Amino acid sequence: MKKLAALLLALVLTLVCAACGSPAQTVPDTIKGVTFDVPEGFTADKEGLWLADTYPVDGSNIMVQEASVDPGFSAYSEKTVAAAIEKQYKEQYDYDVTVSFDFFESVELNGVPGYRMALRYEMSGYNVYQLEYVFSAKENSYIVVFTDMNDGEKADAFAKAGETLKLTVE
Repeated sequence: MKKLAALLLALVLTLVCAACGSPAQTVPDTIKGVTFDVPEGFTADKEGLWLADTYPVDGSNIMVQEASVDPGFSAYSEKTVAAAIEKQYKEQYDYDVTVSFDFFESVELNGVPGYRMALRYEMSGYNVYQLEYVFSAKENSYIVVFTDMNDGEKADAFAKAGETLKLTVE
């Protein structure tokens, strides 16, 4: 159940951000890939997905997803992202979630604009913490979602992994 819930959220975030588009500034045309140091305690399950070593007891995971571009990317805010996630959960899974943010900030990596956000919500009895990065080039976007199903126990490890993020751009 924890894995399903975590994967559902990752899918919802992908759909919400699907298309994280490019602002008017000069940015690389394409993001070819994302790399980072995977935190201890996670093992690759399939391309773009790492699961906690203690799965299925712990449904925490890390997901990397490529997405198309969204013209509204530069206008993302806590309010718009939270509303989109809450709406997606209700419409697709009939879950009522209330998203709150520890932080939401603009970032840039390798000349690619993006957002870094830490958010929390409760779902099916689990207190979920997520650290999310969204980067958008002209032709595509990448979303990296670190999901902790244990109320932020892995927040420090996720933050350290986030500091090692690298984009390959063209």
